[in-house]
Amino acid sequence: MPEHWEVQRVKTVSSFVTSGPRGWSERIAEEGTLFIQSGDLDNALKIDFASSKRVRVTNDAETTRTQLFDGDVVICVTGAKTGNVAVCSAVPETAYVNQHLCLVRPNGTMLPMFLGILLKSDLGRTYFDLSQYGLKQGLSLEDVKESPVLVPPIEEQQVIIKHVEVETSKFDILESESTRAITLLQERRTALISAAVTGKIDVRSFAGKEVA
Repeated sequence: MPEHWEVQRVKTVSSFVTSGPRGWSERIAEEGTLFIQSGDLDNALKIDFASSKRVRVTNDAETTRTQLFDGDVVICVTGAKTGNVAVCSAVPETAYVNQHLCLVRPNGTMLPMFLGILLKSDLGRTYFDLSQYGLKQGLSLEDVKESPVLVPPIEEQQVIIKHVEVETSKFDILESESTRAITLLQERRTALISAAVTGKIDVRSFAGKEVA
């Protein structure tokens, strides 16, 4: 670690840390406000708002406490995706987090994306894994607050974010190309089978070769 970087904890680089409300699953409805759940956090530090469920909300303290804003960092604290992290770059409309998520609001010491990248890195993953032991499954708010973070100057955070975005975009392109190739191969396989079983392929020559 560079000498001019600082080691702090999530609680010292955040102005607010909380978890979602309990019991709101009973309020899920076809129409309502966006309700972000652990399954809406992808593996690329993003929130899939399009897949989010909706919930009926009331004007109370729980509603105010759990509302998601631009720049918030969201961490899954229970379930199969424990430790997964996403950064809310822009909320498309009013949204709230559920009880399986922890909401962290950076105070300006760290850029939201840099905090997200750090918590998603091996450093953050190792800490989250070590925080779960024996019968203790999942992360508490204290676990998240006590998570160690490396804090470089803002200018260096910006450079690191840009570097990560450029490099990961290369993987995104490779993944997209691989997906297209797999789809094409599946289509050709289906077409081949269809042609074979409908008599569009003259298999007599093949049969002759096998007999020979």
